Amino acid sequence: MSEPKLMTPQHPLWRQFCERLGGPEGCAFHEDASEKIRWKCRGGNDHGAAFEILNTMPGVDVRGTLKWMRENGAGCDCEILFNLDCDSGTGSWSERGAR
Repeated sequence: MSEPKLMTPQHPLWRQFCERLGGPEGCAFHEDASEKIRWKCRGGNDHGAAFEILNTMPGVDVRGTLKWMRENGAGCDCEILFNLDCDSGTGSWSERGAR
């Protein structure tokens, strides 16, 4: 069995992690009736959704990953998407939030 690895943009499951974090089990990005992009995030230092998602992904060092994320500009769940290269292939999360 291999050592658990950090979930970073180089990890093979990074894109899946970002899609899940941006989806209904995470920040739930969506367009409202006025075509504004909305999402949910507790802010502060809360990585609750990321923690839950990471715990379902095999071979991930969850605590180490969350520490790396905080050290690299992601203080909360939505900042993971905005600040850590979570491009979904349909536009960056930063572009989605700026609409």
